[in-house]
Amino acid sequence: MITIIIPCLNEKGNINIILKNLSFFKKNKHLVIDGGSNDNSEKLYIKNKIKFLTTLPSRGLQQLKGAEKSDTKWLFFLHADTELNIENILEIKKFIKNNNEIKIAFFKIIFREKKFIAKFISIWANIRTLLFKLPFGDQGLLISRNYYFKIGGHSKEKVMEDLELVTKVPKKNRILLKSRVITSFRRYEKNGVFVQGIIHIICQILFLLNVNKKIIYKIYTRNE
Repeated sequence: MITIIIPCLNEKGNINIILKNLSFFKKNKHLVIDGGSNDNSEKLYIKNKIKFLTTLPSRGLQQLKGAEKSDTKWLFFLHADTELNIENILEIKKFIKNNNEIKIAFFKIIFREKKFIAKFISIWANIRTLLFKLPFGDQGLLISRNYYFKIGGHSKEKVMEDLELVTKVPKKNRILLKSRVITSFRRYEKNGVFVQGIIHIICQILFLLNVNKKIIYKIYTRNE
């Protein structure tokens, strides 16, 4: 079995996406980890019978707590604004069936925004992931529970938590799946495409250089 773990913070506007994603996992388990939302998300969780728990607002901590609460063989970490499709589900099943218990898998992405720049950025993101095997969390992360805890799980940091998890896995064991998930362009729309792109590059470089996470967090959230 698999547990789908979704870290949330004020994601009321994405409740329909969350429900659609959970509908693919009816025979499995799910857990929404809320970081203390103030947009009445909790009422929607209860109304829609979504299992959830509340933690401090740190995506790394939220995902770690979700993993600790799980009791299934496999874990699938997914952002609230990332949308799955049947091709993704079939690849998840195939990956699990092939006993990839010391590997981590993730999808290609495409943005909902139809503008050329959004398509261009998604193409670049997929090329980057193919070359360096360094995905972001919005690409989904599939890993066995035993291996997740063997490599130390997510850190409790508020930034680069997914990248840090992935780099604990040998590059040869990081698997880019063939299908694409649909995800949000909202951070680019909010901060500007050029600015957000530069922020991503700077933060990744600083992370790989082992710069203090507090400094990276300040840069990553400077426009929020």
